[in-house]
Amino acid sequence: MRRRSRHPVLITGLCLALTGCAVGPDFRQPNSPKVSAYTATPAGDVVKPGTAVGDGWWHGFASPALSAIVDRAVAGNLSLTAAKARLRGAQEMADASAGRLWPQVDVEGGIARKRVNLVTFGMQGHSPVFYLYSVGATISYSLDLFGGDRRQVEADDAKAEAAAYRTAAAYVMLTGNAAVQTVSFAAASDALAAATLAVTADREALAAVLRGAEAGTLSRSAVTAAQARLAQDEALLPGLRQRVGTAQNALAVLMGLAPAEWQPTPISLADLALPGDLPLSLPSQLVRQRPDIMAAEADLHAASAAVGVATANMFPRLQLTAGLEQAAASTALFWSSDSTQGGVAAGLVAPLFHGGALNAARHAAQAEFEASAAEYRQTVLTAFQQVGDILLALTNDGDALANADRALAAAAEQRAMTQAAFEHGAANRLTLLAAERDWNLARADHAAALGRRWADVVGLYVAMGGDWRHWAAQADEGNAAP
Repeated sequence: MRRRSRHPVLITGLCLALTGCAVGPDFRQPNSPKVSAYTATPAGDVVKPGTAVGDGWWHGFASPALSAIVDRAVAGNLSLTAAKARLRGAQEMADASAGRLWPQVDVEGGIARKRVNLVTFGMQGHSPVFYLYSVGATISYSLDLFGGDRRQVEADDAKAEAAAYRTAAAYVMLTGNAAVQTVSFAAASDALAAATLAVTADREALAAVLRGAEAGTLSRSAVTAAQARLAQDEALLPGLRQRVGTAQNALAVLMGLAPAEWQPTPISLADLALPGDLPLSLPSQLVRQRPDIMAAEADLHAASAAVGVATANMFPRLQLTAGLEQAAASTALFWSSDSTQGGVAAGLVAPLFHGGALNAARHAAQAEFEASAAEYRQTVLTAFQQVGDILLALTNDGDALANADRALAAAAEQRAMTQAAFEHGAANRLTLLAAERDWNLARADHAAALGRRWADVVGLYVAMGGDWRHWAAQADEGNAAP
C-alpha cells in the first residue's frame, strides 16, 4: 500500500537547504539473516525452494466452493474493514504531520467594542465608546535547524507504513483462516458421513447379534462385543458434529455474517486438488515477503526517527513570523492606507534548564529503539519457526497420509472380498457388516489425515506471506482519485 507523494521535489529541496541537517540516527534497513535453511534437520522433499506465492493462491485448490468462500470473506470481513479504516486514519495523520514542514498561514478578522482609559496616555477621563474593525493575515515558519520536525514527519510516515503492513497481515491471516476453516469443514463433513455409516453398520450388526442370541446361536459375549463397538463408534459423532458446526460458524463470521445468516453448500475433500508447486522462499527473501516482518521494520524506523525528535528538542528553535492587518474604528476608513499595520519578527527559543527531562526523554527514545530492534529480530525468528514447523508438518502429514492410504486400501479390499464371499454364501451378514464398518472408519481416518495435510498446505501459503502485494496494489487502484 504505497503512500502518495505529498511534496514537490524542488520546494522540499529548498526547505532542506534552508533548515540544515537532521540530528539523530539515519535509519538503515536491517540486514537479512545469514541462514540458508529453516530447520536444523531436513524436512523432506515435499517442497522445493524457488516458487513464489501466486495471486489468489486459493484458486489453485481447484474448488469453486473454497474460492467463493475466501473471496466473500475478503469482501465482507469486518476486522479487515476496520483495519483498512484505521490505515486511512494513520495515513491522514501522517499527511497532517507533514504540514509542519510548510509555512503556516492564518487569517483572522473581528469586531470589538472598546472604550479607552485616557489616563494611560497622560490625559483625564475615558474615550467615547467606539467599534474597532480588523482583518489580517499572519504567516509563520519554523526553520527546523536541527530537523526535529522532519524527524517527526519521518516517524509518522513510518507509523502509517506499519499500519499498512499490519492491514496486509490481517488480509493474509483472513485468507488463510477462511481456507483452513473451509478445509476443516470439508474434512469434518467427510469424516462425519463415514462415521455415521459405520454406526449404521454397527446398529444393524447389533440387531442381528440380538436375534442370534435370542435364537441361542450366539453367546451373550457376542452381544456385549457388538454393543461396545456401537458405543465406541457413536462416541465419534458428537465431536465430528461439533467440528462441522464450529467451522461453519467461523466461516460465517469471517464473511461478516451471523452464523444463522449463512448456510454453506456441501463441500468434500474430494473436490480439492493439491496445487502443483507449493511456495517456498529462502530465509533471506522471506523478510521482504511477510507483512508482519515489514511492519516490525517500519516500527523500528519510527523508533529511530523518534530518537532524532528527542535529540532535536535539546537544541534551539528559530521561528519566523510576519503579519499584515487592516484595523479602523470606522468602516469608511477601513481600507485606507492609514489603517494598514504589520510587522515581521524572528524568535529563538533554546532550552536552558528542564530538570533533566529532555535528556531523559532522549534516553527513553533510545531504549525504545533498542526494544523495537529486539522485537524485529524476534518477529523474524518467529516467522522462521512458523515456516520450519509447517515444513516438518508437511513431511509428517505425508507419512500419516500414506499410512491412511494403505489402511483405506486394505479396508476397501477386505470389504470387496467379503462382499464377494457373502454373495457366494461363503460369509455371513455379520462378517460383511464388520468389513463395512472397518472400511467406513478407515474413510473417516483418511479424511482427518487429508484435512490436516490440506490445512498445513494452506499454512505454508500464509507462512510465505500470501499474496498481499497483489491485494495491496488492487486496493491502491481502487482508492485512487479519478
